[in-house]
Amino acid sequence: MRLCRLATTAAIVVLCFAVFAKAQNGNVPDWIQREMFLRACENADIGKVKAYLAAGISPNSRDIFGQPAIIRAALGFDVFRNTPEVIRLLLKAGADVNATNEFGSTALFITVHDPESEMNPQALLLSSGADPKKKDKYGVTFSERKFEDDRLDESAEFAWRLLLEGRISWNAAWKSVRAMPRHSTSATSMMAASYYGIQFGRWSERGEAEWQREVDNNGENYLFYMASRTEIYVTDLLSIDRVAANTANNAGETALMRAARFDNDWLVKQILLAGAASDTRDKTGRTALEYAAEYGYFGSTFMLLARSDANLLNSAGRTPLMTAAEKGNNHAVRAYENAKAFAAGVAAKAPRLSKEDAKDALATARVFRRINVDLRDTKGMTALMLAAAAGHRNVVEALIRLKAKTRLRNFKGQTAADLATLNGHPEISKILK
Repeated sequence: MRLCRLATTAAIVVLCFAVFAKAQNGNVPDWIQREMFLRACENADIGKVKAYLAAGISPNSRDIFGQPAIIRAALGFDVFRNTPEVIRLLLKAGADVNATNEFGSTALFITVHDPESEMNPQALLLSSGADPKKKDKYGVTFSERKFEDDRLDESAEFAWRLLLEGRISWNAAWKSVRAMPRHSTSATSMMAASYYGIQFGRWSERGEAEWQREVDNNGENYLFYMASRTEIYVTDLLSIDRVAANTANNAGETALMRAARFDNDWLVKQILLAGAASDTRDKTGRTALEYAAEYGYFGSTFMLLARSDANLLNSAGRTPLMTAAEKGNNHAVRAYENAKAFAAGVAAKAPRLSKEDAKDALATARVFRRINVDLRDTKGMTALMLAAAAGHRNVVEALIRLKAKTRLRNFKGQTAADLATLNGHPEISKILK
């Protein structure tokens, strides 16, 4: 069954509920939040940069290739992005203006092209203490690096510098790029290209299974490197190899899980369409849906509900909905609401759709209807009980809208209202009664 376009549209329309919740979500691991912060720096997403800095993310954070946030911001410069404002935020927060990457380049080196552009941060960097006399590891100052071409016949290190510093052209020869030796991190050139959003070769070449199946020392392929990208080109994913879509890393995590952990719902959809198994568990016992629910994401939770077994129990006998309810992840619970609303309204919409889309919509609705909000864990607790006991009023109200049964009792004979009262949440107990 394909994810229907109608379900996809529904997810996009209400995705705004969760946009700014990610930055300060305590359920999301620090390494994921740092990566999201770096992406925000590169994309000049000023609101998110402020939110992540306020949440305690270091302005000197580095990406998986060792490049600091200030260089990532400079790499994202174009005439439409307010890169100078992002750099001001980083510097105010304590970023090192002369921080270098592995080639000894500072952010100033990245700005040698189009310095006259209003959005080029070169003047700002110089006025903020960037050292114009600082030399890179090759003994070159930023003013001497006026132009770097895309020749790959110099050395492997030269080629990697061009790639990581965004100076390698999209029309560089496919064979030359593929022949580059691995980075010291064990990443291939195509993994790095996927990470930074650089494309090489013709569509037919990018569809080859050989490079898609290559893995680094952690067992991760290019899809893992793409997972944190907020901007993905359609041509990046025209042909995802099925084996690559189902490859698990050393921790048992699949690219689908990694995409879900970054709430990259568009990539989640593409990996699912490529034939990824949605209910695979990693070595911690989590599925992609459980990660999305645990972290409190709307988009990925909604997408995964259309292809996953929402009633699958983990080792504690809990469903992803129970996990979201106990943690107070209202956005994830809202995804369940939207899924149920979609299932309820699809019959009226189906006649207005094409035959194929109607078939997909009805099939997706059948999956959504199987969601059971009243399942119990090993202690007889339902999602409603867990939310009530923890004092998550918004989640309790959402679950009531989902028609969760309020009079069920756990194995101690307690209702959700009883648990709310016992844990000091009388307002929730009143709602439940």
